Amino acid sequence: MRRIIFFALVAAVVLIALPIVQFGPVRPSIVGAHPGVHPPSPPTYDYSTDTPGTQPPTSPFLASPTLRQLRTLRLSVPAIVNVGDLQAILPAGFNATEFPAGSGLAVMPLNFDFQGRCERLGVGTFGPASGVQVLHTALNTALNRNELLNLANWFSEASSVSCFNAVFGPGSSRVADVETEIRENRGQLQMKFDVKDTAIGFRVQVQAEGPAAIVTRGHADPAGNPLRGLNEGIFANPAVRFSTHFDALAVPITPANLHLNALMGGQLNLPGGSLPIVGVGTAFTFFRNFEGFFDPE
Repeated sequence: MRRIIFFALVAAVVLIALPIVQFGPVRPSIVGAHPGVHPPSPPTYDYSTDTPGTQPPTSPFLASPTLRQLRTLRLSVPAIVNVGDLQAILPAGFNATEFPAGSGLAVMPLNFDFQGRCERLGVGTFGPASGVQVLHTALNTALNRNELLNLANWFSEASSVSCFNAVFGPGSSRVADVETEIRENRGQLQMKFDVKDTAIGFRVQVQAEGPAAIVTRGHADPAGNPLRGLNEGIFANPAVRFSTHFDALAVPITPANLHLNALMGGQLNLPGGSLPIVGVGTAFTFFRNFEGFFDPE
C-alpha cells in the first residue's frame, strides 16, 4: 500500500551519516534574488515583486506553458558520486560533469518534495503527492550544451506520475511508497523522508534539520539549462524549458543536522542502473513554495 505519513512518528530507523565532501555547490543557483522577509504569496508566485499585481514568467520560452508544478516544501541534498559510476548509467550522447575538475567525482542533487501538485494547464490539477527527484547536469554532445537530466523521479500517487510523464515523456517518473514527517519547533524545521520502489530495489532515507526562516526569494526566468526526462533511465525524452520561483535557505551540513542513507547496499538503484553515494556536499537547501512553469522546446 502506498502511503504518506504527515506529522507523525515514523518507525525508528538508524540513519548512517555519509562523509561530508568539502566542495561542491553550497547554494542553489538563484537569479534575481530578493533578500529579506516577504509578505505571503498568492497561489502563483509573483515573478516581479516590484510591479503591482501578479507577474507570470517573462521568458519567451514560457509564453504558453504546458505544465505548472508547485511543491509546498522541498529539501535538496547534493549527493556526491564517482563520475565513472554516473557515466555508466547515462544514456548515449551525454557526458557526466566532473566536479571539481580532476577529482573523479560528480554532484547529483536529490530533491525530496512534500505535498506537490502537478497542473497540466488547460487539462487539470493532480496530486498532492510527495516524492524524490534525482538530477545531474550533463553535456549533450550532439547539441554541445549542458542539460539538466532528470535521472529518476518518484511520486506517491499515480495521477501525479501521469501528469509529469505527459510533459516530460514516457517513463520519466514512477510511483513509490513515501513516508514523510515534517516538524517545526522553536524556529527549527525538521524534514524526514523514506522513499522506496520495491520493483527496482530503490530505497533512500533522509533527515535534515535547520532554521525555519526560509525567507530568501529567488527566481530563474528562464533556468539556464533545459531539463530532459529519461524513459526508464535509458532513453532521452525531448527537452523542456522552464522558469522557477521559490523561497530558499541554504544550511551548512554537519554530522548532526543531515543524515542520508541509501538502504540497498549503500547505493541507489535507479531505473537506468545502480551507483553508490560516496558523500554529500557542504550545504543542503530548504525550499518553500517551489513553483515551476514548463514547456517542451
